[in-house]
Amino acid sequence: MKFTAKVFKSGNSMALRLPSALKFESKELCIERGNSGDLIVYDPVVRERAYQERRKRWDEIHREVRTEEEAAIAAGASEKDFEFPRFEQ
Repeated sequence: MKFTAKVFKSGNSMALRLPSALKFESKELCIERGNSGDLIVYDPVVRERAYQERRKRWDEIHREVRTEEEAAIAAGASEKDFEFPRFEQ
């Protein structure tokens, strides 16, 4: 979706009036300027929550893989079976 926002001066700062369809949970937003010069606006609360969810899932996957490796080693597999091959340059 594309929205248009009003930009205006508020004291010595610039302000942005967002349409109500773009409500945020936070009282503050983070704004970054991308390499192309575009502005990236995000809600830090939502971003942190997404990061924590990814981190939690990564930890679960890591535990699952480690458990499978330990079970395979207990069944007679070698730790070398789990090494990544090295490529010569």
